[in-house]
Amino acid sequence: MQVFTFDFVPYGKDLTGRLKYPVGRENYESEVAAKTYENHVEQFQLMEEVGFDGVCLNEHHGSPYSLDNSPNVFLAYVAAKTKRLKLAMAGNLLPLHGHPLRVAEELAMLDNLTRGRIIAGFVRGIPREYLALSIPLREGRPRFEEALDVILKAWTNDLLNHDGQFYHYKDVDMWPRPYQSPLQFGYAAPEVVRAGARFNGPDVGKRPAVAFGESRRRLRFPERRAEIVRNEDLHSKKRVAA
Repeated sequence: MQVFTFDFVPYGKDLTGRLKYPVGRENYESEVAAKTYENHVEQFQLMEEVGFDGVCLNEHHGSPYSLDNSPNVFLAYVAAKTKRLKLAMAGNLLPLHGHPLRVAEELAMLDNLTRGRIIAGFVRGIPREYLALSIPLREGRPRFEEALDVILKAWTNDLLNHDGQFYHYKDVDMWPRPYQSPLQFGYAAPEVVRAGARFNGPDVGKRPAVAFGESRRRLRFPERRAEIVRNEDLHSKKRVAA
């Protein structure tokens, strides 16, 4: 068993009674924010010293609830301050990123910089974040599923070719490729469980699979992941027949 901590990186000052939306610039202090990041990095270093296996961060926007607007940026800094700690994400808000290929590239960079300490993760986000970044909420699921498809293709195909509803790529040769083959990625939503099961493909019992939260039950055993693939194929055939 491995032991991780999950950290929202909340703003380091008590704002009880002032957490309306928007919270307001008058409640923000630059030094408090800087100290928040510093304190969390020190905690991660201490975790490594006492034997924790990793830290998990996620992406949020527009609230002191979390100052982790970019887990990729923050974990790049944490990577430079640690040597062994696994760096997990749960995760990048795929519908809110302009180009999933850019996400795939950044995660591959991080995986090389850390020599394989990255566990990638992908989520859809909450309504407030769609408002903040001007993405229609109704597009959340289709954007997520298509973006995840693009990322997995970019990591595994010789050339990335994709012509979808939101994203279009032709003969893209992605460099660098992930250091891990394949790069580990975590499961935090049903859509990612299904994509993860397909990503594992015929080697479903051999490739890394890291489950977060509720999804852990879905992927506890290789045969369960294989069952997900079979069920997805069955549903696809039924839709085609209909």
